[in-house]
Amino acid sequence: MNFKLMEALRQIELEKGIAVDTVLDALEDALLSAYRKNYGGAENAHIDIDKESGAIKVFEPRENAKGVVEDVEVTPKNFGRIAAQTAKQVIIQKIREAEKETIFADFKLKEGEILSGIVQRIEGRTVFMDIGKTLGVLNREEQVQGEFYRPGQRLKVFVLKVEQTSKGPVIFLSRIYPKFVSKLFELEVPEIS
Repeated sequence: MNFKLMEALRQIELEKGIAVDTVLDALEDALLSAYRKNYGGAENAHIDIDKESGAIKVFEPRENAKGVVEDVEVTPKNFGRIAAQTAKQVIIQKIREAEKETIFADFKLKEGEILSGIVQRIEGRTVFMDIGKTLGVLNREEQVQGEFYRPGQRLKVFVLKVEQTSKGPVIFLSRIYPKFVSKLFELEVPEIS
């Protein structure tokens, strides 16, 4: 499990751009929490993950007969199972966070641009559109009066603003923003741009 963990983290770093150290730091914190919860570990215990082999060890400071405090390995025998479950959860969480950050950064650059999207669903008067890696929100006040929307319909929309929320990025769209029409003309008539 240990070597495979490091191999997986290096692969994730290559594919998703999430630094191995970032995941290891989060993993150490999560493992320490799991150790304390499941084994009643000391508050000053710490986790050591070998960056080459991926070996996971738990240490607690203990005072020896000479009155000197030393770190003593106290890794429980079945800690590997807990470590594997914790590692999986932490890695999935870090991947999701990285994907949200990437979506936010990508769409932040597209503010003020026109995108093509497909209506996914309609909740009340709010239209949710598939605009690529995520859904955009076309609120009632940004819709053309009298225009009706149906799932599967393809539309051009203006990226009004992108906000980061606790649930991830929210991309607000418009079909009435004043620059929307001029941007449409630029798309259709190259000489205008």
